[in-house]
This record gives sequence, C-alpha cells and structure tokens, in this order.
Amino acid sequence: MENLKVSEIFDLFKMGIIFDKDIAINKISTDTREIEKGDIFIGIRGENFDGNFYIDDALLKGAILAIGDNYTGINESVIKVGDSRKAFLDISNYYRKKFDIPVIGITGSVGKTSTKDMIYSILSKKGLCLKTEGNLNNDIGVPKTLLNLSNSDRFAVVEMGMSNLGEISRLSKACKPNIGVITNIGMSHIENLKSVKNIQKAKLEILDGIDSDGILILNGDDKLLWNLEKTVNRQIIYFGIDNIDCDIIATNIISKSISTRFNIIDKKESIPFEIPCLGKHNIYNAIVGYIVGKQLGLSKQEIYLGIKTYISTGMRQKIDIISGITIINDCYNSSPESMVSAIDILNKIKSKKEKILVLGDMLELGDLSISEHIKLANIILSSDITRVFAIGNNTKYTIETLNNHINNSRESIFFEDSSSLIDKIKSSLSYGDLILFKASRGIKMEEIVKKIYEECL
Repeated sequence: MENLKVSEIFDLFKMGIIFDKDIAINKISTDTREIEKGDIFIGIRGENFDGNFYIDDALLKGAILAIGDNYTGINESVIKVGDSRKAFLDISNYYRKKFDIPVIGITGSVGKTSTKDMIYSILSKKGLCLKTEGNLNNDIGVPKTLLNLSNSDRFAVVEMGMSNLGEISRLSKACKPNIGVITNIGMSHIENLKSVKNIQKAKLEILDGIDSDGILILNGDDKLLWNLEKTVNRQIIYFGIDNIDCDIIATNIISKSISTRFNIIDKKESIPFEIPCLGKHNIYNAIVGYIVGKQLGLSKQEIYLGIKTYISTGMRQKIDIISGITIINDCYNSSPESMVSAIDILNKIKSKKEKILVLGDMLELGDLSISEHIKLANIILSSDITRVFAIGNNTKYTIETLNNHINNSRESIFFEDSSSLIDKIKSSLSYGDLILFKASRGIKMEEIVKKIYEECL
C-alpha cells in the first residue's frame, strides 16, 4: 500500500482526529491472523462469523485503528459505521482515486476470470499490471484488490461478480473503471435473479462506475448484449465470432492439438494470432484483450505476444498429458454455457481411444436445474464423447435421458458416491484416453481429480 494516513480515514468518515495526522497505515485487513503493527482492521459480518467480535484482538495485535458495524465496546480506536462492507468499499474507492491509471472492469455470467487473465497477459507486455487474484470478485475481494495498487502499476484489471441486483453497481462505483467488459449473459445465478433479463440488468450495473467518456466492450454474439446503443450512454465496442456486424470479429479459426490460430478483423485489416489453448470462449477472450490493448496504446506485437503467452489460472480447463492420458481439469465452476464450451473442447481434441466426461451438477440454476441437466444430455448426444460418468443430485436426469435415448450407444452411469466413481474411472482409464472433469465448485470435483492423479497416473 502506498501513502495513506490515518487522518484520511477519519476525514472520510467525518470523524474527529484522535491520532497524529502523519501516522501512515501499513495495510488494511479483514483477517486478524494477518494483523501487524500499524494496520487497520475492518470487522466484517459473514455467514459463519462476525469480524466485529475480533476487533479487540486486532487492536491488541497492533492494529492502529478498527472499523466495525456491530462493535459494542467503548474504544477510541474504533470507528463505528452503519455497514462495514460499505466502509471497506468507500476506503478502496478513496484509495483508487489516488492513481491516474486505466482500470478495466470485467463482469459477465461466465468467462470473467479467463478474460481477466487474458487482458493481464497482454497489458503486462507494456508495464506492471495489477489484477484480481483468484476469484476475489465480491465486495470484500474488490477492495482488497484496489488497496494493492502501487505507484509502479500502469494498469489494473478488476473482476466483478454478483449474485443479486445492486452488487455490481457498488463494486463498479468503488473501482471506477475506464473500460468495462461484459463477457456474456448466461444462466448463472438465475436461482436468485429469476430471469435472464434481471441478469442483464445486474451486469449492466457496471455502467454505474464508468464515466461518460468511458468505453463498454460487449459480446455482440449475445442477443441480450446486442443493439444496446439506446440503452447505454457510452461508447460501445462490440466483439464477436458469429455476428459479422460486430466492430471486431475473429475468423479463420483453426484448432490444433492444444492451440488455436485465428485472424482478428479490425475494420479492413486482418491480423493473425495464436493462443495456447482451445475453445471458442478463449477466442472471445483474445478479441477482448486485443480491443483493450489497442485502446490503451499497445502495439500489435505486444498484443500478439500477450495472447500467445496467455496462461489460464486455477482449475479452468487445465490440460495435462500424463502417462499417455489427456486430462482436462475444469472444476472451477459450471453452467449451461461453460458446459457447452468444455464439451466443444473435448470434441476438438483428437483421440483414437475413449473420450470420457466426468460430470457433476451445474448449481445455482433454481427451478431450471432439472430441465437444464436434461438439455445437457442432448449436447452430449451430439458430441463424440464415448463414456459419461456422473455424480451429484441433478446429473442423474442427464444420465436417465441419455440411457432412455434410442441412439445413445455411449456408456452412461450415475454414481451415488465419489468412491465408486473413482473406482470406475481407475478401471476405465488406459493409454490414449481423454478425460474431462466438469462441475460446479460445490460438488468438490477437484477432490476426485486429486485422487485420480495420485492413484492412477
């Protein structure tokens, strides 16, 4: 953290100054385990704990100041606020304004993190770039990201997630993006928001923090993001693959074993690129990265190198080849849209042996959960997957639909527990096979993947 003084925090919350105004803050934390002398501690109320109960501990550990919304003690080193989460966002917004650098805000139903990583890969070719780490994309993660800004950073890429209306608005107002990106409008969080129109409304809240001269980059292949000129009072740049009326499109897409070549068409210029991964969604990410890079003055060579050296983080379609078996670990999350992308990748990779899909539930689909898992069976039927092994509550409907279909010749089995699923995978795998693991995080498919790595490979 760069220079931020206690007096500024008191001014921000319109409190009388009780400390020397020149005292510098070391860092701001919501975790007492990380508290060091000179820190500020913010007590956040969560589902399983109340950080306000740890305020006294934080002060004993050396915190110079604490902020809480449920603190019942009397201590002049505590600022009492109405909402600690809002206070955290307010501090991060105040700190963000100290930096005159481009901030790129990203939201969308799927692909936020991989798009963030792509933009980061490109902008890093020009200078130091701050990005959201992991999935710290909520009203705690976004402030943490912004408070990591330093004078060395030339760019910042901030991911913004949500589960309800109003959340993106608060995050966008905190980080004040110069450029906003919406990757798509899908069915993630439809359990809370009830309709895709409400999801669209929630994602468009990113505009609330973008100034009138800011830029909004939208997926023109998404019907809910196309033709929003009358709704959005900002400069819009549309990207796409299927919709040739978009401002920037990708064509001549050629997939190889673990890479993809394509051309980006910008006005009348065709520019060749290569990305070290597969899947249509990764092409979208690359187009967005190209647009952001161009808007921020990067050369074509810098953008090309950023796309070519892109590395996906976490459990997002991580591809390993071990003992002659190709493993695709895509256990970070799952939705109808991302499931289609994952199966598309499975189709693109050539294999003379088995193509195995290990499937877990797609969560947060609410009343549409059963119907979407039934629809998934039709996507599998049109693929070249040879075996489907499933676990969870709703994948049983996928397996039932497959096994009831007259044209289904693939082995399709639902498992009640992970141990029997692991045993089946272990007995099924052989040299030359291709296996994809795909599920929402709540299914904990990564634990099954770990067992397979330990016991089979």
